[in-house]
Amino acid sequence: MIIAHIASMNVCLFCSELLIGRADKKYCDVQCKNGFHNAQLKKTPSQELRILQRILQNRIQIKLLLGAESRKEVTYEELKSVGVDIDFFTHFRSKKGEKQPCCFEFALSLKEELVCIELVRESVV
Repeated sequence: MIIAHIASMNVCLFCSELLIGRADKKYCDVQCKNGFHNAQLKKTPSQELRILQRILQNRIQIKLLLGAESRKEVTYEELKSVGVDIDFFTHFRSKKGEKQPCCFEFALSLKEELVCIELVRESVV
């Protein structure tokens, strides 16, 4: 009887100590509750960090796609297949009255079915 009662007891989600008290209790004390929630927050990156990671991933994929070339035309499907999302960029540049999205040193000229990727030797601030 005692063994069955101990098996049904809950443990703290943070430190795994046996909990004494209410049946729906999840934490030993306030410190364990705060520690658990702080650990959860550290696991999930902030929105800004996720956007930065996405932009950096775009740069890497564009660089691999270009290879040794300084200019290349690809389809939207090719970009998507390697994981490039043209909604994530670092800045715009103006060329012949046209605003081009750039991902670090790469400018993207968006056409109807093609995207022209060009290596630009501008310094990005």
